[in-house]
Amino acid sequence: MEPRDGSVYFYGEGRDSYHRSAKTQAKLEEAATALKQIAKSGRKVLFVATKKQAKDIVAEQVKKVNMPYVTERWPGECLPIFQPSGRR
Repeated sequence: MEPRDGSVYFYGEGRDSYHRSAKTQAKLEEAATALKQIAKSGRKVLFVATKKQAKDIVAEQVKKVNMPYVTERWPGECLPIFQPSGRR
């Protein structure tokens, strides 16, 4: 993987910091399609954005579509732990 060839982008330092931009783009499109289907079916999606750079953007956009969101960190015990439906 060479960052100079344009097929990857570099973020941070270290061996694991190279990412394939084409694969990332494909997965983002796949996630967007899945989210659209979930929203169209009337189900809710919980959006979580705790990084400073994303908090305001996510809150603003999610309010427009009336979905729940979290922009502050919270202890793990605050969210209920759901058992998989197959084990009930």
